[in-house]
Amino acid sequence: MKIASLQLEWYFISDLHLTANKEFDQSKAAEIKYENLTVDVACTADKDDNRKWQVTVRVKHQGSADTNSPYTFSLEMIGFARVAKTYPDQSVEKLVRTNGPSMLFGVAREVLRDLTSRGPHVTVFLPSVSFYESTGGVAAATPAPVTASASV
Repeated sequence: MKIASLQLEWYFISDLHLTANKEFDQSKAAEIKYENLTVDVACTADKDDNRKWQVTVRVKHQGSADTNSPYTFSLEMIGFARVAKTYPDQSVEKLVRTNGPSMLFGVAREVLRDLTSRGPHVTVFLPSVSFYESTGGVAAATPAPVTASASV
């Protein structure tokens, strides 16, 4: 084990909305379709230090009328990260844009799991995602479905 070259120094939830769907039918399978889930990311370097970054991740789900979606939600998290001085300058931005959002998305997954597990419907588990963008022409993987299941 070694300390990662990117350290998330601080983060907070800047916006959070969760609404239980009053029309959700408990007798039917819960549906949270991938195409109704959006994730937006912004990464900004500090103007005086390119090893200090602000990373923002917005996760939103708005179920369509034809789905049996237990919740509608949106969550925005802002994190502050620092890249180790020993990390190569030419790779700093790629490291931040790949790993920074991954760190915050992992926290967002847990926040949503925790909130929905305390709600009236099934618990929502967002899929694990990758923010890695290949430059080698490799085709992107097909996204896994978002799941909602009974609390364990």
